[in-house]
Amino acid sequence: MASNAPNIVFRRLFKTLTVSPALASGLTGQLHQLQQHAHVSGTAKGKAKLKSGQPLKRSSISKKGTPSSGGGGGGRGRREAIERITQISDSCLNAPTPLRHLSPKERLREAKREELGLISKERQRELDMAKAKAKAKSRGTSGDDGGRVLMGPPGLDYISLGLVDEEAIPKYELTVEDGRRLAKEYSRVLMRQHRARQTAESTLLKLKKEAIAALPEKLQAAALVPDMTPFPANRYMATRHQLKDILKRSAVAGSAMAHETPPSLPDLQAQDGGGVMTLPLPQDAVYEILLRLSAKDICRLRAVCRPWRSLLSDPQFIAAHVAHHPRPPLVVAGYHTAYREDGVLFDIVDLSGDVVRRVRAVGDEWVTSVNLNFVCTAKGASSNIRLFNMTTGAVFALPQGLSKEHADDERDILDYTSVSAFGQVASTGEYKVLRILDSASFDNPEQLCEVFTLDGSDRARWRGKKAPPDPVSMSRWKSVVVSGIVYFFGQDSPLAELCSFDLEREEWRRGLPGPNYQQLRTNELSMAAVNDSLVIVHRYLTSYMDLWFLMDFEKGLWVRKHSIRAQLRGYSSTIRPLLVLSDGRIILVQVANDSGSLKIYNPRTTTFTDVADMGLCFAVGLYSGSPLNLTNCQII
Repeated sequence: MASNAPNIVFRRLFKTLTVSPALASGLTGQLHQLQQHAHVSGTAKGKAKLKSGQPLKRSSISKKGTPSSGGGGGGRGRREAIERITQISDSCLNAPTPLRHLSPKERLREAKREELGLISKERQRELDMAKAKAKAKSRGTSGDDGGRVLMGPPGLDYISLGLVDEEAIPKYELTVEDGRRLAKEYSRVLMRQHRARQTAESTLLKLKKEAIAALPEKLQAAALVPDMTPFPANRYMATRHQLKDILKRSAVAGSAMAHETPPSLPDLQAQDGGGVMTLPLPQDAVYEILLRLSAKDICRLRAVCRPWRSLLSDPQFIAAHVAHHPRPPLVVAGYHTAYREDGVLFDIVDLSGDVVRRVRAVGDEWVTSVNLNFVCTAKGASSNIRLFNMTTGAVFALPQGLSKEHADDERDILDYTSVSAFGQVASTGEYKVLRILDSASFDNPEQLCEVFTLDGSDRARWRGKKAPPDPVSMSRWKSVVVSGIVYFFGQDSPLAELCSFDLEREEWRRGLPGPNYQQLRTNELSMAAVNDSLVIVHRYLTSYMDLWFLMDFEKGLWVRKHSIRAQLRGYSSTIRPLLVLSDGRIILVQVANDSGSLKIYNPRTTTFTDVADMGLCFAVGLYSGSPLNLTNCQII
């Protein structure tokens, strides 16, 4: 077995090395040379020599047909290959072991053994390596390792084998100041975690107190009994099946305890063998506790089990939760997917700046308007209109073609650009979409008017209506829907006469004169719906915004309620007021050429509060429903 070991080593080396064909004739003799260099201490003769202290040397055995190492052809390349193989075989057979890692206790024991003259083989090898390094250093040459970082055993480390470039290894130099700075930073992290745990514990204690206070008087005494058992069964998180059992027992216990007085503490201890029995909460108590949780926590609890999901998704529970947690509407910011790399179509943001829901779209799509908890989008072309219900997640695609009345005249819808408006008829509750089509032809310019009613049937279609009395503006922020009436700016004179369309009667109303302004430009005006009122936003002197509220349509009465000074940049920058809160603050979105930001303006202090930064907004609006009603749809 000992004689076969060099053969196995040589075969493995031969597979890994690449030798030119010219050297193939000399490989047979290299095995013989490798055997001459291999140790023979494992044989009987070698052991006898070791005992007597004689040097070990393998006998030279001649082999028929094998030329000597000094004669024959082959040239210089053959000698270099033989020397290379010999060097590799020596490094493999006589590879030194790496330095040992000793604990302080082991190092102390090793030092005591050295004092007694007892040196182990490993320690002797380390001393020899240290002497060799010192000797090489005194000669001015670098030793085998020479201060180089070893990545593996000496002689077979990654740098010596050429697997790692020594220059590419990063060098880190840490000082005492760096260590102190890292220790301070780590202590800050630990303090933040500790404060977060304290806040969570205080919040949990507060919720427990509120939950106990919400219980009926008969259950408060039992709920205040402390749990003194060392390892209560309900200490850990309940599983789904355990929660179902708790709900069932709560319903049974609630009906039984409605007609009985709560048992006293001795009775409870007697029933539970001296311990304190944990009473299941009645369903009414669970209902009251859940009502006091935030909408974010309620959404998480829906994943506990199906009974809780059905309870927390019930419209009556959602209405009761809204009554317990009054809050302003959420802000909906619509985008164009072509201007965003993440494919986000619109975001639903609360007034703290958190994104409550984010919906993405596949393909080229943009938001044209947001109204009545619906998002109106255009996909691919302005005439391809889709409606997204933020409450149910349903997507309704409207027909793309022209109405029957307009298609009979051999018109092509591809020759028109369109703008749409979505509203609701107050008397009937019907949802309707108004579409204005504008021809791009200079020879025969025209505008078409069409109406679509969402009645849930497959027979619904576009119906052609009378064209607007005057050409209306087709730009962004130039139209709005207020209480079932669609308002437009005129193309030629924006404030001379505003056009309006009644969705209930499906006809154009008489013109409405705007505020008395002179020398206005179209880019200085925009429309908005604020608290169910038509508002005209007029920008002047670059940084000032006047908000004109329509007070009486018949009299054409306008009142300037607010004059806001904002830092606007860009030719088309403006603000989009959305809602006036009960304390007088105004929720608005500041729209620039390539960005948007949600802000709250305080008229008393004339200051802005930054809420959230948005991208380039193409439409903004409000979501007046509860966050619990929002659909989980992520992609439309």
